[in-house]
Amino acid sequence: MPSGDLVQSPVREDVHPLVGAQTLPQGGEILIEEVVERDDPHRFSIAPGAGGRPWHPAVLPQSVEGSAARLVRNTLSSGGSRLANAVLALALTPILLRRLGPAEYGVWLLATTLTFTSGFLNLAELGLQQAAVRLVAEARQRNDDRSVSEVVSTVVALFMGMGLVLGVVVAAAAVPLTTLFSVPAGLEHAAVQVFALVGAQIALDMPAAGTLAYWDGSQRFGVSRGIDVGSRLAWTGATVVSVWLGHGVVGIGVVSVAIAALTLAAQLAALGRQPDVTLRLGLVTRASVHRLSGHGAPMFGLRILAVLYTQMDRAIIGVALGTVAVARYEVAYKLHAAAALALGVAPAAVLPTAAYLGQERMERLRALFVRGTKYAVAFGLPVAVAGTLYARPLIATWVGADYVDIADEARVFLLYPAVAIGLVVGQAMVMGVGRVRPVLLYHLCSVTVNLVVSLILVGRMGVGGVIWGTVAGYMVVLVPFHRLFFRSFAVGPADWLRRVVLPNLPGLGVQLAFGAATLAWAENLGQLWAVGLVALASWAASAATFVLVGLSPAERSGLMATVRRQRTPAPG
Repeated sequence: MPSGDLVQSPVREDVHPLVGAQTLPQGGEILIEEVVERDDPHRFSIAPGAGGRPWHPAVLPQSVEGSAARLVRNTLSSGGSRLANAVLALALTPILLRRLGPAEYGVWLLATTLTFTSGFLNLAELGLQQAAVRLVAEARQRNDDRSVSEVVSTVVALFMGMGLVLGVVVAAAAVPLTTLFSVPAGLEHAAVQVFALVGAQIALDMPAAGTLAYWDGSQRFGVSRGIDVGSRLAWTGATVVSVWLGHGVVGIGVVSVAIAALTLAAQLAALGRQPDVTLRLGLVTRASVHRLSGHGAPMFGLRILAVLYTQMDRAIIGVALGTVAVARYEVAYKLHAAAALALGVAPAAVLPTAAYLGQERMERLRALFVRGTKYAVAFGLPVAVAGTLYARPLIATWVGADYVDIADEARVFLLYPAVAIGLVVGQAMVMGVGRVRPVLLYHLCSVTVNLVVSLILVGRMGVGGVIWGTVAGYMVVLVPFHRLFFRSFAVGPADWLRRVVLPNLPGLGVQLAFGAATLAWAENLGQLWAVGLVALASWAASAATFVLVGLSPAERSGLMATVRRQRTPAPG
């Protein structure tokens, strides 16, 4: 879903309202040291800039956009949205399992592998969305509103056209897809209808995704993250009512199309209220398409690998083991996904920030990389550790004792977010500064290992074999990725250990001790909310230890000041 802060005033957010060489309040730069340029403010002209708007006579455009305060606010917005969606998904899973049964629920899960938002059809993005995010960030750094409008108009128009074509193709392929996935005889007609409805949903989801270029590229995440959560709430509520009334998996498909239409309308309405961007077909030219596709080619390679990585498990299990096995896999996957939501929080805000800063600001990029990774590990790793510690009681109280035997596979699955959390900030940053090709190569190696190991082990170990393939694929690229980050941001391994790893060890130790002391008790609680509170307490113990022991007094004061600043509205 698109993301951003709806600004109804014509005042740009990247212009600080105070006159003079103002900086962010103390503590506002905990992630990026000295991100705000402190050049002579008088070098900025008061004449209209490239975007046709006058610059403030004594304020730097980077006083907010590209700053740590903006980065932290965007990270919190992205994190809140992802957390809300994860909670809703976890709450809905046992309801669908019980009302639909494993076989019909498996049909729905296979249908989601065809969607644009979370399935194989996300390949149709062609890398254009992330390329557009970067181009918008660069255009805003130049104060060039026309280029912003040209990029956003082009990506929305392209996605609208591709969405219509792909929607028709998927709907026409509904019957062959039903045969491919070996859908049980009693569910074949429903499966055909659901796959056809997915085609309609694709035609709506793609242009909606195009608006993300503006929100992420301008580093404004609030409004569309709100639309995302609102649409997910509406979808969840309508889905529960639909299955409760007995409409089954087809009812879920109808609800999905209706919510996709409302979401597209809301996103376009929000975008239309922005003073610095215009959607107009006349801005879509051969040159704009060529520029966007040129930047998108490397991103497309990454998109292919990302989609394969996230969807190949369900596809392999669906073909080799059937729809019931897909439903069992989903239990382990949902627990893994709850921990993995932290993996997408920081990168969503970091990539446009890195693009805005540019490769030439190496000191600021180095500070963002080291501190950003340290905080990502501090607050993300404990989520995976908590899931690993309490996997068995969480599954038993969530979906029932029939699925407790998948707990060991879920623990293996949680190795992925536990390890990946240390890479996500660096990966987003190297992409933001244009070093996409080595990232593409490493992911190609990772997906290849994943595929080969999964195919070898699925016949011997079932669902667990596919999960081991996913973990193995990521482990092989750990060292190459770290070497790339160290070279890109001039950070040595010893400095990395001292500034990132060591500050996080006390919190990890405290959480493991807490888990050892409470695990037996948690297994006898019998209620999901109670087990969840124990898991949350283990996370809090780790996070608190990091803040109190892992941070220096100056860092701790800066963190607290920045968090307090998020309670007040941003200027503009």
